[in-house]
Amino acid sequence: MKKHIIKHISFGAGVKFMFSMYFMLFMAFSTLGSYFLHGTREFLIITIWQIAGAAVVFTALHTIQITKMKPMIRILIHGLLSYITVIIFSLLCGWGFAETPNVFFQFTISFLVIYAVVFIGFTLYYKSEEETLNRKLAEYKKNNQNE
Repeated sequence: MKKHIIKHISFGAGVKFMFSMYFMLFMAFSTLGSYFLHGTREFLIITIWQIAGAAVVFTALHTIQITKMKPMIRILIHGLLSYITVIIFSLLCGWGFAETPNVFFQFTISFLVIYAVVFIGFTLYYKSEEETLNRKLAEYKKNNQNE
C-alpha cells in the first residue's frame, strides 16, 4: 500500500513539473512573440488561462513520451498531436495561427523549430537525470555490497 501511494505521489510531482515547464515555455514564447511581432507588453487574463489550458493538454500529451512504445512512434504521435492541439487552440481562442496560408506556413515552421528545441531540452534533461540516478545507484550498490 505504501509503495502504491509513493508511486502516485511521484507521478503527481512529475505531472506538476511538466505542467510548470510547459506553462513557462508557452508564457516565454508568447511574451517574446507578442512583443516582437505586435509590440504587446501585457496579456489579458483570458490569454493566460488559454496558455494554461494548452499547458494542461501538452502535459497530458507528454505522458505519451513515458509509455513503452518505440521511441520514433512516440515522437511522431506526440509531435502530431501537439501540432493539432495548437491549431485547435488557435482556432478556438483566436490566436491567429491559421488566418492566412502565409501565416499558417510561418507558424508551421516556427512550431517545428520550437518543438525540436523543446524536445532536445527535455532529452538532455532526462539523459542527465538518468546518469545521475545510475551513478547514485552504483554508489549505493558499492556501499551496501560490503554489508
